[in-house]
Amino acid sequence: MPAVELDAARLVGGSEADRSRVLERVHEYLEANASFDWGQLQEIWSGAPEAVFFNLNGHTYKGREHWTRLWQMMIVSRSGRERVRIAHITSFMS
Repeated sequence: MPAVELDAARLVGGSEADRSRVLERVHEYLEANASFDWGQLQEIWSGAPEAVFFNLNGHTYKGREHWTRLWQMMIVSRSGRERVRIAHITSFMS
């Protein structure tokens, strides 16, 4: 996945160190997202059960475990089967 450049000048609030750390975490997430690395996701996102995550497709995921299950379904299985398509996952996740 090509590096995404985020304009630090558009970040508002916090110290320079805070803003740098936020950008680091965003890049870590984008890297994990590119390969559905659900193990890395565990270190990036909060494990608090009340944590809520949003996807640009309009879905809301309640808790990191909900999103983790999605990524686990999306990875190519060890048996070499094709990647599961999102259309198939919707019914499982709803």
